[in-house]
Amino acid sequence: MRRLKLLFKTFFSEPVEPIPPSYNLAAVKKELWEVLSIAPEEAKSVRQAVVAGDIDGGYYIGECCCIKGIIAAKLGIPVKNLEAAYGIGLNQRSSLENFLFNIVEGDTPESSAFSRALLEWCDEFIAEQKALKLRRAVEADLEEVLASVMPESPEQAVPDRTLTSL
Repeated sequence: MRRLKLLFKTFFSEPVEPIPPSYNLAAVKKELWEVLSIAPEEAKSVRQAVVAGDIDGGYYIGECCCIKGIIAAKLGIPVKNLEAAYGIGLNQRSSLENFLFNIVEGDTPESSAFSRALLEWCDEFIAEQKALKLRRAVEADLEEVLASVMPESPEQAVPDRTLTSL
């Protein structure tokens, strides 16, 4: 049935409508990043669901559900326990959930401006997480290198500059 829906959507869909200007996209993105920051390893799962059209912002549970449902499933906990376990609250009036309500099963970045924006924000978040990991690794290696070349005591830090006769 799902494939049939996608087939109809592919051949009989109208042009992708832009996101109405009434949405505060900065607030939606900020809230999305707050959620993903709590469970950064699940950002890739959310991204995969967006690309596959497996997001339905109207449901917290099920095979096709909102991003909080996807995160809960990947973490192996019921959605209702997300707030107690991870601080990810369920709030249908939030900017993020109001935005996600516009994404239904089968919507992909090619067919929905809402899905496209969600994909872009997920990609930005994932790229930022990779950059952060790289920076931490470089800093850790730099500290290790500096520790190996820096003297342990102040006496070792001053080179002996006594002139010797030839």
